Amino acid sequence: MVESDPQLGAWAAARTDFDQRVANAMDDIPVPGDLHLKLLAMSGQRAPAPRKVMPRAFMWLAAAAAFLMMFFGWWWQSSINSGWQSEALANVKLIDLGMARLQHESESLNDLKHMLAAEGSLSPGQLPASLAALKTYGCRVIKVAGKPATVVCFELPTGDEAHLVVMNHNDVTTPLNAPAFSTKGGWTMASWSDGQQSYMLATRADSEQLRKLFA
Repeated sequence: MVESDPQLGAWAAARTDFDQRVANAMDDIPVPGDLHLKLLAMSGQRAPAPRKVMPRAFMWLAAAAAFLMMFFGWWWQSSINSGWQSEALANVKLIDLGMARLQHESESLNDLKHMLAAEGSLSPGQLPASLAALKTYGCRVIKVAGKPATVVCFELPTGDEAHLVVMNHNDVTTPLNAPAFSTKGGWTMASWSDGQQSYMLATRADSEQLRKLFA
């Protein structure tokens, strides 16, 4: 139904994007060292200190308000610090989980480039030789921060997947030439630009596998 109904598809995409942002926010929240003891106290296994009891409805409203403030505070800070990479990674996760389908499939990067060029979509330009030589799975055209982008999925020599996000350099802020490496929520990323296009390569594989592509 989502594929046949544009309005429903737009709603589902927005809901999925929101859920992914919440999941990313949870990844960045440190777990308190005494959380276990607090949970035991709340469950009644350990008597809590006497305190004034708030109405249940008020407690839920307060908890919801605190969560929303925390979430939007994280989202705003993430937008400032991480820029387009956070939203790009959210799209990559959807593809990695099979929640967003590849629009073109081929084991050849050149074939994918021809398909993207034929429809006027962004196609990766000059890539590191080790990356360009890898076998591909396919690609998907997306939008990041309202700007056109393309995700190309590669197979690393270890069998792991690596997802390359391509954007116009003028649309984002990315370090030139040498890649900047970072990690988040079990993902390792490399971001760089050739002056014409900006790239982010993300994988769940060991960071050493990613760095080898730029050696």
